[in-house]
Amino acid sequence: MLDQVLEKTLGIIWITRENLGSELPFFEELNYLSNNLLIKNKRNYHPTKNFYLTSSFNKPFFIAHLLEREKLKDDLLNVLEMTKEIAEAGKEVLVISSDEKILSFLSKKCSSLSFVTLNK
Repeated sequence: MLDQVLEKTLGIIWITRENLGSELPFFEELNYLSNNLLIKNKRNYHPTKNFYLTSSFNKPFFIAHLLEREKLKDDLLNVLEMTKEIAEAGKEVLVISSDEKILSFLSKKCSSLSFVTLNK
């Protein structure tokens, strides 16, 4: 999974059915990529959405954890809004989700970025 985070990667949107916690798949890898922000902010986890801004390849890099729920599309739009200032055309956002429709939704809402399913 870590080998898929490249210089062109702006961030990762991680959508799960469970609240954020260390037992989730990819938690350790994403904690590493966030410079341990996931662990450091454990007491401040929001039940449905969490956003972390750090750096990778000396560029801004984000990790957004979202809970799969009715308001997921609103949460996704909020993530896109929060990343506007750091987004550069041609950058890639990796998406971890069991819902294949998410990529299509994101691509329609933000055509300047490329959205790619993260391979396990």
